[in-house]
Amino acid sequence: MKTATRRIDLNADLGEEHGDDAAIFPCLSSASIACGGHAGGAEAMEAALTLAAQYKVVVGAHVGYEDRINFGRKPMRIGVSELTRQLTQQLVELRQRAAAHGLEVRYVKPHGALYHQVGVDHNHAKALVDAVRATGARLELLVPSSPMLAALASELPCRHEFFADRGYHADGRLVDRGHPDGVIHNLDILLSRTMEWLETGRVRSVEGRRVTVLAQSICLHGDSPLAVQSAQALHERLTAQGVTVCNWMLP
Repeated sequence: MKTATRRIDLNADLGEEHGDDAAIFPCLSSASIACGGHAGGAEAMEAALTLAAQYKVVVGAHVGYEDRINFGRKPMRIGVSELTRQLTQQLVELRQRAAAHGLEVRYVKPHGALYHQVGVDHNHAKALVDAVRATGARLELLVPSSPMLAALASELPCRHEFFADRGYHADGRLVDRGHPDGVIHNLDILLSRTMEWLETGRVRSVEGRRVTVLAQSICLHGDSPLAVQSAQALHERLTAQGVTVCNWMLP
């Protein structure tokens, strides 16, 4: 992704009852809203959808393991049918609530450990795809780059993200959150590495080598202490560089 296109999607994981969603929404073109599995719930979904409607932000479903204790960030051993049931229920609820706000859920993004598992675990990938199919809606997937998942979801477009606030390994994997460089806490570094990726399609890894990241969207985590500052500063920097912040599905 290079600035020659002059447009990029900026999304954040919101509705998780962590951080200041109201201050982040005006900066975004997409919002991945928690569906009550790993976090959030009815009240949080309603608040996030109200803000999405107000700021004309594209809505995505941020589905995850029903594991609030670990915030959905710990891999779980769970059967395909049960995981499909959980994810379908989350999707259906957010879609129904979105419709009441005059909104349409346009994409699905797995959360936390599930995000990583759908790229490498056939059963978890199948559960995600089956859940989307069960809704009867043609939703896009915002997921890791994975030939296995892409093959399973042959009729569902798969899109990818650049994580502005996370460190990368030289092989393209995200650095574990427990690592000192797993989460970017310095705003200047976050901005410079994101703009480097936007210009070149590459970012410096923790091993010191530059890694190519193919993506159509930039992601920020709404529960990060720097979430508001990052969203505001990144939107301002992109605009100053003549880049339009716009969802990838819009013409």
